[in-house]
Amino acid sequence: MIRTAVACAVTAAIVVAGVGAYAVQASSPPFVPACPHPTYSADGNLTPLFCKIANPAALKWYGKIYPDLANIGPNATPPQVYAIFEKIAAAHVALGEACQAYKLFAYRWGWHFVGGAAAVLPSSLSWCTN
Repeated sequence: MIRTAVACAVTAAIVVAGVGAYAVQASSPPFVPACPHPTYSADGNLTPLFCKIANPAALKWYGKIYPDLANIGPNATPPQVYAIFEKIAAAHVALGEACQAYKLFAYRWGWHFVGGAAAVLPSSLSWCTN
């Protein structure tokens, strides 16, 4: 009985709070990030509790500008990344934009190069750090 009353009250609150929300229709379904497969410990805990993701809108934006970065993948070698950024630097793009793209895709692909960004970026981007 109490559970039913609480459920009805919560439902009513959601309906009232959402009255204006029906006027705006989403153009795409909400993004639900993939999380690592959960693991269970002996004490009954589950991990991970939270999942960090690269912003899907940023990946789409920079992926259009830098398709080589979007497609290189997590197993890229430092010389491969360097070659892409050497090409980007030669194209005289805004260095801040190139730095942001590096940070985004380094996070997206999980790159952890020895020497960090300085090891895989041309000298014109040496100031860009992880």
